[in-house]
Formats: sequence, C-alpha cells, structure tokens
Amino acid sequence: MSSQENSVPAWQTSMGPWLIEPDPLDKHWSPAFSAQGEVQLSVEDLPTPNLILDVDALTRNLQNMREWTTEVGVRLAPHGKTTMAPGLWHWQVDAGAWGISVANFFQLRVAHHVGIPRVLVANEFLSPGGLQWLSETLSITSAETFDVVCWADSVAGVELMEKQLTASGANRPLGVCVEIGALHGRTGIRAAAEARAVAERIAASEVLQLRGVAAYEGSVPAPVEGDHASAVARYVQKVRAVFTDLSDIYETAGPILTCGGSAWFDIVAEQLAPSAQEVPGTEVILRSGAFAIHDHGHYERVTPGRTRTGPRFVPSAFSYARVLSAPEDGLVVLDAGKRDIPYDIDLPRVLGVFARGTWREVSAEVFKTDDQHAYVRVDQAALKVGDLVRLGLSHPCTMFDKWRSVLLMEKNQLVGAVRTYF
Repeated sequence: MSSQENSVPAWQTSMGPWLIEPDPLDKHWSPAFSAQGEVQLSVEDLPTPNLILDVDALTRNLQNMREWTTEVGVRLAPHGKTTMAPGLWHWQVDAGAWGISVANFFQLRVAHHVGIPRVLVANEFLSPGGLQWLSETLSITSAETFDVVCWADSVAGVELMEKQLTASGANRPLGVCVEIGALHGRTGIRAAAEARAVAERIAASEVLQLRGVAAYEGSVPAPVEGDHASAVARYVQKVRAVFTDLSDIYETAGPILTCGGSAWFDIVAEQLAPSAQEVPGTEVILRSGAFAIHDHGHYERVTPGRTRTGPRFVPSAFSYARVLSAPEDGLVVLDAGKRDIPYDIDLPRVLGVFARGTWREVSAEVFKTDDQHAYVRVDQAALKVGDLVRLGLSHPCTMFDKWRSVLLMEKNQLVGAVRTYF
C-alpha cells in the first residue's frame, strides 16, 4: 500500500496498525491477483462488486462532527456496530471521540481486543458468559485502559448482573446507566418514577457502579398526527429530568447522560447540553454511528443539517458493479446483489458509469436485487456489457456486514483496506 514519506495523513496514523494486506481468499482481492502474485490497483481492474470508502469524504465528516460537538458542548461515542471496523474506530477516537459504543458481548470483546479504552454497551448486558468474561477482564485491567458502562431498566436485570459478577469474583465494579424508554418503544423504563428504584438497587451493589442515565430517542414512535421532532424533544426532556433527579446518588464525579442516534442528535444535544451546568461534571455523550459514512438514501433524508440545524455530511461509501448482461430493451443486469449491497431501506442509486477510460453520469434505476444480481432499468444505449457502474448506497448499518474488508480510496487512488469483524 502507498504511504507518504514526508507527511503521513491523520487517517493513516490512526488506522495504520489496522490496515490489512491483500488476502487472496478475500472476495475483494482474489480476482485482483495476477498470476505472478501482483495486485492490480486501478479502478477498472478491481474485482466487482466491492465496497469502497472515500477517505477524503470520511475525513470531512469526522471534522464537521468534531467541530459541531465541540461547539454545542457534547461528547461522542460513535456506535461501532455500523462498521465493526477497528481501524475506523481508532480513527474516530483519535479525532476526539470519548469512546466507542457497542451493542452486545461479541462487539465488546472486539473493542477490548483492539484496544478501545472506553466502551458504552448501549444495551442491557445479561449474558452469563459475557458477564463472567467481563468480570475477569475488569479484574486485570484499570479504568484508564478499559472502562465499560452498560444499561439496566429493571431491578431484575440488576440482580442478574450482580449475581453473575459476584459468582465470577469481580473485584472492580461494572458501570451501569439507568435506561429510560418510551411507550411502545424499545427497551428502557417506561415510567420515570421507577427509575429511582433501579438506580438505588445499582448503587447498593458492591459489584456495580451507578454511572448515569441512558436513552435512545430513535425508538420514540412517530405520532399518528403531529410533529415527530416535537415528540422526540419531549422524550429527551423526560430523560434529562430523570438524570437531574438522580444526581444525589451517582457514584462518580463525572456522571454520564447518553442519548442520540444518527437521526435526531441535534435535538438531543439542544435538550441535554444544559445538564452539564445542572449536574456538575456531567458528560453528555451522543452515540451517532452513521454520520462518518452517511449515505445516498436514508440518512441523506433524515440526518440533521438537511432540514434542521446540525453538521452537514457527505456520503463516503460506494460500490462498483459491472454490467454482466443486457438481455432486453431497457434492462441491464449487474454483478452485485443482496450479498454485496444493502437493500433493507433503499436500493442502491446509480451514480454514473466508468467505461473505456471515461466517467459520465447516466440516468438509470436499480429496481430489484437477487442474491448476486441487480436489475437496472435504463435506456439501452446508456449502459453496455462490461461497463463499470458506480452505486450510491443507503443505510450504513447494512453495508459493512457483507464484507471481510473495505477498500480505501483517496483522490481516486486505492490506498489500502481495513478489516471488519462481524
């Protein structure tokens, strides 16, 4: 892979240990190897389909988010489930993130293995095997090298954690935030009045430590009639009130108030940032995971900055696929399908075509996918067999799980690849 001798870019410094060499058994690389073992790096020679990150666009997104969070006075622990790519996690931590969020035991183990020092498990954590591992791991690490905070929304859940940690001989307490939910939403306490009972039970435990309050506004149902943004704001206000009410029993000088997915984080920041003045030492932490990748579709429509205040992002991920067949007038078939490209919210968007050494935009629409094929509606003259089609993708959380590695491109040059862990 290429490198700069005089000035190493920030992304390369952060991801350097996590950049990978070409693997002939990885579908990204196998077709790119020549008979002599050399790797063909030109765009036209790359195997298709593929998943590529534009380093310049990703850098811009990280910078815009860092500047905005600094301005509004909140921190960031981006959700690692989006990419499961440790190289990208380290880049975000080096760019100022408080830590990384994960969803389950496996993701937590990956974060520990790759050296992420602060991790929010944005979920109830009740796996017996996971708690045993965590107890053993906390016992041989310090809070400075591995700090973990998970959630609880019931006394029963607290007691299950306590029982397993005690049986495992825990000698360093596990941080826990009380989770506040929304009616008809996901996990979390529905009635604010129940929060104190859960908080007091955590604080009474010798193997748990009450660290703050957590929530997820993305599960707030949209009103049948009314303003969804206002419903989110009212929910976040309730979360803030619970956090302030419990300030007398937190077991830390820096209590955590965490909320904020990738769609409403501007409203979350507006509502929660004042908590830092109300409760001394408060860390307001957003968990937005999709902003660095952004997309051509779902988050293009809903991310703050389009219709509300907030930082602006640009899509940093795309795929190339090749035209395999033009079997009918107005139809071409590409070599990318459900195993390669996301389809759960939107189908990919045709951005243009690279053919015979030139790039041009084209009017075409992906209207269906099979496991390994995409069907494109197009003027028959616009795309020909063998053409390389650039696809914009929607929903970052279902882009990366199909790939063992992701290619990195900078200024239209392939500069490396990072491993994913799904």
